[in-house]
Amino acid sequence: MSTEDRILARLASGPATLAQLRAALPDGDLDRKALPSMGEEDPFGLVLAGLVNSGRVVDDDGVYRSATK
Repeated sequence: MSTEDRILARLASGPATLAQLRAALPDGDLDRKALPSMGEEDPFGLVLAGLVNSGRVVDDDGVYRSATK
């Protein structure tokens, strides 16, 4: 399951903060790291931003929800 699919699956059960979305990833997933170091790429953040930009996920002041609910 891709990171995008995991985010959408988590949001299907209700709104979540960024920390809750990251916590929904499996333990070994590198995208689960809470915050990348300064200057370090954040693949999870890029996926989430893509979902928000596509309109599939809504960002309500740091609380994310599925746009389909």
